[in-house]
Amino acid sequence: MPKPIQKSPDKANVREAIANHLNALSDLERKIADYTLANYREAAMLSIGELAGACGVSNTTINRYARNLGYDGYHEYRRTLRDEISEKTSLTLLKGMVRQGGSTEILNISLKEDSRLIDGLSDGIDAAAFEDTVARILSARRVFVLGNGSSAYLAGYLAFNLLGLGIDAQEFGDQSGVEGAARRALQITDKDLMIAIAFPRFSSLTIDFVTTAKETGCHIIAITSSLSGPLAHNSDAVLFAPPRRDLHSGSGVPAMALIEAIITAVTASAKSAEDAASRLSTLIDHHLL
Repeated sequence: MPKPIQKSPDKANVREAIANHLNALSDLERKIADYTLANYREAAMLSIGELAGACGVSNTTINRYARNLGYDGYHEYRRTLRDEISEKTSLTLLKGMVRQGGSTEILNISLKEDSRLIDGLSDGIDAAAFEDTVARILSARRVFVLGNGSSAYLAGYLAFNLLGLGIDAQEFGDQSGVEGAARRALQITDKDLMIAIAFPRFSSLTIDFVTTAKETGCHIIAITSSLSGPLAHNSDAVLFAPPRRDLHSGSGVPAMALIEAIITAVTASAKSAEDAASRLSTLIDHHLL
């Protein structure tokens, strides 16, 4: 039987709370603690349902675990965890590195971290899902690429390059505004494909538009870093792009590498790609210096 736990007067450090109360945690609660310690940054971004799914436990167990560590509940537990890995903490670390080895040291470490992420991407990608993504892009009447926040730029890049290959690709999200995105959403049918790009914390706009598209019978492919998040839950297939870095914040490099791979595969497979590239070149060459 777990021992009764007194409320901790100091709730500033989740690692310490786990260490101090480890012997009083049940087996399921220790499983949550293990996951948190192994995935500290990612765990701070997960909703209670996402963490429960990742650990194979119930939401009730997650709340009980948080209270047994001395927090009022999961909300306070996650807020404390986020505070620990806040941008302020990361910035302090980065400034210390600059003082010790200059910006070149950060460059070297950053490149190594992104290289590690790409290696993880190649090891963890679902080859069948990737092949299916390329095939669906080629066969869809239209390809809608959705992204909000920083993901809007990734969505725009993918849509821009697919257009150059003769694919009817339309980007929507932040850059077109809510009303513009809503107007595009009205056009979606079951003959179309949606590629939704999002990473925790998720924009409710992204999830709302994905849900709307799914109701039409449109096939949804997610590019995300959370296999148990709301985007993956509402999608037909997931291409996993892990963004987590030890240095500073998440990286867009794995997602961009995945997008570049999609563009390259479509280029190699699309019958219209060569003709589209030739026509595009004719149209823009005289404008280029």
